[in-house]
Amino acid sequence: MKRVLLLLIILALFVLTACGGNGGEIQVTEPSTTAPGENVSQSAAMKDKPIRLPYSTSDSLHPYQATLAMNRQVASLLYDSLYQADGTYKPQRILATAEEAQTLVLTVSIRKAVFSDGTALTAKDIAASFLLAKKSAEYKERLKNFNSCKAQGEDAAVFTLAQGDPYATACLDFPIIPADNKSNDGLPPVGSGRYIIKEEQGSPVLTPNPRWREKLDYGTERIVLTNITDPDTLSEGVGIGSLSFAVSDLSAGTAKRVSARTTQLPLNNFVYLAFNTNRRAFAEPKLRQAVSLLLNREDLALGAFQGNARPADKPFNPAWYVQENPNVQSQKRDEAQKLIDEAGAAGKQLQQTALTLLVNKDNPTKAECARRIMNALQVGGLKVTLNSLSFEAYKTAAARGTFDLLLGEVKLTNNMDLSTLFSQNGGAHYGIDSAGRAAQSYGEFRRGAVTLEAFLDVFAVEMPFVPLLFRGGLAYYDRSLKADIPAAYDADVYAYVADFRY
Repeated sequence: MKRVLLLLIILALFVLTACGGNGGEIQVTEPSTTAPGENVSQSAAMKDKPIRLPYSTSDSLHPYQATLAMNRQVASLLYDSLYQADGTYKPQRILATAEEAQTLVLTVSIRKAVFSDGTALTAKDIAASFLLAKKSAEYKERLKNFNSCKAQGEDAAVFTLAQGDPYATACLDFPIIPADNKSNDGLPPVGSGRYIIKEEQGSPVLTPNPRWREKLDYGTERIVLTNITDPDTLSEGVGIGSLSFAVSDLSAGTAKRVSARTTQLPLNNFVYLAFNTNRRAFAEPKLRQAVSLLLNREDLALGAFQGNARPADKPFNPAWYVQENPNVQSQKRDEAQKLIDEAGAAGKQLQQTALTLLVNKDNPTKAECARRIMNALQVGGLKVTLNSLSFEAYKTAAARGTFDLLLGEVKLTNNMDLSTLFSQNGGAHYGIDSAGRAAQSYGEFRRGAVTLEAFLDVFAVEMPFVPLLFRGGLAYYDRSLKADIPAAYDADVYAYVADFRY
């Protein structure tokens, strides 16, 4: 009897537990997603944890006064621009709604937009921002082909160009600030971007802009700008968790090992081999072609640059949306020797000439790249020695033309402008024939007189310099961030920051 009574009590307790308070439905509790040792309050705190990005208190956050890269990069979060290049360097409309090009005049229509303080953004603000951008260290190179910008009413800006450029809009990514350049409490001017900036307990903090033109699902509501005294320690900051994300262009030639997730950061930094065309050894185009065929670009990218580079046999970035065939030619020693033989006496003279390859020895990656180039040319029957100089001495030797071959690098603008190489006034023209057939064909291409393919055909025959690769950097992510974060890209390293979350 006692056993039956006990069973009835247990059954009653089960029924009360299953049916209590929910209309007789059995309540199913989802298993907890909290990790062992983590309570609910810890999980909520992680969700509210701010994103931390680097900046320096020793530099300005004003988009046209900042000198450090980490301060300049903040501008893409605070300010919109007319266009923004994507990962293929294709200009995407931001404030622009349409464009019309007529010879050397480019008219850009702009959308209705407001700054974060509610004032209207007009063409006058664009014209005023253009003048500041033309004088700034960050934007003056990409805007060098733009002579002027004038407001046409409230919703159109008219740009005049010095020379034709079918890809000019890719350079119109300068930040738009109010024409009166107004700012509050020492902070940079207001913008119309995804975030607004304010100060909390002495630190700049970014929060979502409620007046932004689109509705975003922000991963985290706050971005705290964290003071970094030494830009060379950005990767370590991510490794120890004081930063959420940072990038390095690896310009020093070395990459540090840190406890962080890393991904390649493709750059538009063009690495090439220049000939001193004033020397008889390389007067014949076939011999310049032969040098190109003797090189193994995959070996240079993987061996010298540790994989942080994309091989290239054309003077444009392989990622550029305009190119239809980015495939790279392989090393072809037999074809190179055939070209040398076809050159006759000039080919024999090249093989007998002691050539010097000029390189900046202060950069370990460049030094290793030059060594591998020297070895490849020596295997191909050429006599090559390295002239490894400090950076300052290297620049002096390049300017004086005291080299046969030169390993160089130049950062191209988003429109893939090669005038820095082909123009006598360009910063990377050393050894390159600015009056040669390739330079002329490039000018015709920019004017729209010939196609890209036609120019590349002339380039391949003339080989005024040898494209080698496009160098890359690294992006560092805090391991606590969600894993499904798109990779960063050169034109806007903070493009996906709004998606970051812990």
